[in-house]
Amino acid sequence: MAEIGGQGNNNGEIVSGKLKITNSFLDFDEIATPANPSTDDGRLYVKDSAGTTALFFRDSAGTETNLLSGTGDVTGPASSTDLAIVRFNGTTGKVIQNSGSFGVLRGGTTSIFIGGGGNAITTGTRMAAFGTSALNVIQSGTGHIGIGASALALHVSGSDNIAIGDQSFQNSTTQSNNVGLGGRAGDNITSGSDNIAIGTDTLGGNTANGCVAIGSNALTLFTTISGNVVVGAQSAINLSTGSFNTILGSSSFSGTNSTSENNTILGNQSCTGNGSKAGNVCIGYQSANILSTGSSNIFIGRGSASLATTASNNILIGHNLELDSVTSTHTLKIGNLLNGFVSTATRPALTVNGAFQVKTSGTAVSVTSAGESIIGVTSTAAARTITLATADVITGNIIIVKDESGAAGTNNITIAVQGAETIDGLTSIKITANYGVARFYARSGNWFTF
Repeated sequence: MAEIGGQGNNNGEIVSGKLKITNSFLDFDEIATPANPSTDDGRLYVKDSAGTTALFFRDSAGTETNLLSGTGDVTGPASSTDLAIVRFNGTTGKVIQNSGSFGVLRGGTTSIFIGGGGNAITTGTRMAAFGTSALNVIQSGTGHIGIGASALALHVSGSDNIAIGDQSFQNSTTQSNNVGLGGRAGDNITSGSDNIAIGTDTLGGNTANGCVAIGSNALTLFTTISGNVVVGAQSAINLSTGSFNTILGSSSFSGTNSTSENNTILGNQSCTGNGSKAGNVCIGYQSANILSTGSSNIFIGRGSASLATTASNNILIGHNLELDSVTSTHTLKIGNLLNGFVSTATRPALTVNGAFQVKTSGTAVSVTSAGESIIGVTSTAAARTITLATADVITGNIIIVKDESGAAGTNNITIAVQGAETIDGLTSIKITANYGVARFYARSGNWFTF
């Protein structure tokens, strides 16, 4: 064995215990930190580093580098899964392992799957899955994001779906542009696109297009729907095949509404009765809350029409306002002022509680009617003519002409038509008695007296 000294300026001198060459390897003894080497020289030595023997290199500027720390001391497995994400093994920070199905880059570098998804991908890009079985069988498509166990688990194609939450949209397969946020949001959707489901168990049916469901258990039991907007926990929970409903309020429209369409419901527990309804507007807490099969109603106010069941074509405006019958039709009620009702199926009647006013005018000259209901002639110093305008010949319209001057017996008041219409088959009639009156109603393009 040869011993070569290499410390200080004693080049070539044998220095025992400093450097040993034995069977083609070098043994270094630990030393204290040496002085800086000369310019353009470097110094290799062994010294203690935090209780561990380490190999150092020192340049002429005094920069010391531990050659056994940092880069170069990490070890890994003998083999790995292609595109798998590297994970640390243990706590040393120096041993790595293959992630396997835990995290894999697939579809190039634009998609990432953490939790085992993406095993069947072929051409898909720009996708991200985080969670066990998220996007598990995806084959193609772009822009999918699945976060949560089984989110978009059965999706195979389509584009731009976002599912966040355990089992969110887990049964969708080829749809596009769906957004699910919440556990099991949209979890039973098998076809349909452009839906938004926010809340646990929202939008829980099979086929939906263009629907918005926000709130736990909102819109959960449908089979085929489209264009519904439902906001509120358990709202429209039993709607099956209805479309174009707008429902806002907790537990509103929660009855068995099988094929209800075009309803607008605003208010907690509003319109909750069982049955198919269409074209109703219910606004207010518990308004029409047991309505079953009625249609084309407008109920506005807390508790309005709360007893109605099969009523149709009614308008109620006011808190706790009720119909005269649970099956009423063609009723109009506004607070305590206006109360209209239908006494038979074909003959409507109107009752007014309070003042009832119509358009009136007084004239001292000959005039043409312009939407008035009552025309009073205030001067008959000469004969007067009141012309019934063609624009006023609207079926059901009523005009009354009255001699307010009290002298029509001397100077008659003539009521004439403006166009081809007639009055009881004539082109004109006259008021010939003082304080006389003539009453007209329009029907089928002509005037009639009554």
